[in-house]
Amino acid sequence: MRLAHLGWRSFFPYVFLVKTPLALLALAALAGIALARTTRLAALPSSGMLPLLLFSAAYWAVAIGSELNIGHRHLLPIYAPLFILCGAVTRLDLKVPGLARRGWPAPTATLALLGIVAVESLCWFPNYLAYFNGLILPSQAHRHVVDSSLDWGQDLPALARYLQRRPATSPLHLAYFGQAEPATHGISARRINAPLTDLFAVLP
Repeated sequence: MRLAHLGWRSFFPYVFLVKTPLALLALAALAGIALARTTRLAALPSSGMLPLLLFSAAYWAVAIGSELNIGHRHLLPIYAPLFILCGAVTRLDLKVPGLARRGWPAPTATLALLGIVAVESLCWFPNYLAYFNGLILPSQAHRHVVDSSLDWGQDLPALARYLQRRPATSPLHLAYFGQAEPATHGISARRINAPLTDLFAVLP
């Protein structure tokens, strides 16, 4: 027996878009512009960029073709080559009217964007698993992605405290993906998602 449909091809591109810092996306876009302006296609093998581009393309192809939408963490391998490729932004002479007569120096742009990433990281510490870059409001995140892209049991204590303050007047139904047992935190609820072991049991 095989599940007819386990996921969407748009899942990994979507979670990459909403869970990658906007400043990093901007830096990657600038690096892409720099590569397009300064690196000829024939020169890619000697530039050292080709292996990174091929790895990223291959990984994206496998991720998008996967039928299991099993979390943003499975995109982590693509971030390392992305960071390296972002170094190409130093080749770009940004022309931003009003900021400088000869344009905005690339190192200034890079430092500004990296500074934004650093500040944003400090603001989210230590709740990085539930991070979203602003395209989605944190209060609405559960309407977009769930399971390990949003929570992996770290909020069970918070849920228990919430239920103590506001006792349920009707049976609770809990969508939860994790190894901890809600009952150990005093949460009495019916699980509405199948355990991961049940999911793999129906695969060939």
